Amino acid sequence: MLLSLLSISTLDTFIQEGEKNRLLYRVEMTDALRAFCGALFVALPLHMTAEMWERARAIPSWDIAIVLVLAFFANVGYNSVSGFKHHKSRSSIWFDAVSCLGIGLVASLLTMLLIDQITIQIPFPIVLKLLALQSVLTGFGASLAKNQLGGGDAGEEEEISGYAVDYKRFLSGSLGALLYSLNIAPTIETIQISSSINGFQLIVIVLYSLLLSYLFVFVANFSTKSSLAKKGRIMDSAWSESLISYLIALLVSAGLLWLFGYIDLATPLSVSLPWIAVLGYVTTMGSSAGRLIF
Repeated sequence: MLLSLLSISTLDTFIQEGEKNRLLYRVEMTDALRAFCGALFVALPLHMTAEMWERARAIPSWDIAIVLVLAFFANVGYNSVSGFKHHKSRSSIWFDAVSCLGIGLVASLLTMLLIDQITIQIPFPIVLKLLALQSVLTGFGASLAKNQLGGGDAGEEEEISGYAVDYKRFLSGSLGALLYSLNIAPTIETIQISSSINGFQLIVIVLYSLLLSYLFVFVANFSTKSSLAKKGRIMDSAWSESLISYLIALLVSAGLLWLFGYIDLATPLSVSLPWIAVLGYVTTMGSSAGRLIF
C-alpha cells in the first residue's frame, strides 16, 4: 500500500480525462492552480483583517504549532469529501492535505507581501507566525476548491448568445463582486494598506488581480467547459473577459468606497485610485466567482 502511495509517473505521461488524453503535467498544474484560487477565495477577506495580523503576533508559537497540526487533520477530512483534484483516482488525502497547506502558505505569502504586512523590518519569527496562522485558512480553501464554487446552469447559457452572454456575465460579475466585498469595504484596513504600500506594490497588485481574474475562470477550470466555450460579442476571448471582469471589480470598489463615505467627487485621484485598486484585489475574487455561481 505504501508503495502505491509513493508511485511516481513522469510528467510527459498521458492520462485519461473524460474523452481526452491530457499530459500529466498539465493536469497537475491545473489542479494546483485550482487549489491556489480556492485558497484565496476562502481566506482573502481575513488576510485583509487587522485582527488576524495582531493575533498572529500575540498567540504563543506552540499554540500556533498545535493549530497547524489540527489544521492538517482537518485538511485530511476536507480532502476526503472534496479536495482540489478533478479525479478522485489521482487523490491521496494525506499527501493532498500537505499540498493544500503548502499551496495555502504560498498564497498567504504573496498576499501578505502585496499588502505590506510582511517586510524586511518584521522579525523572522513574527513572519513565520503570520504565515502559519494565515495558511490554516488558505489550506482549508485549497482542500475545498473543487466544491466551493459551482458552474452555474450550463443548459441555460446554451440558449443565449452574443450580447445576451455579455449581459449575463456582466451582471453576474457585478453581483459577485458586491456580495464578496461587502464585509471588507466598510473597514479601515483598505485605507491602511493603501497608505503603507508604495507605487511599485500598487502596480503589482493591479497586475496580480488581473492574473487572478484569468486564472479563476480559464486556467483553474472551476466552471464547466460548455460555459467557458460560450462567447459573447464583447467578451469573446479569455483575456477580454478577464479584463472586463477586473474593470467591473474596480467600478464596484469605487461604488462601495463612495457608499461608505471614503471617497467622493472632491477626493483627489492620487488618493482614491490606490484605495480603489487595493479594494479591487478583493472584489476581483467576487467578480470572477460570480460569473461561475450565478
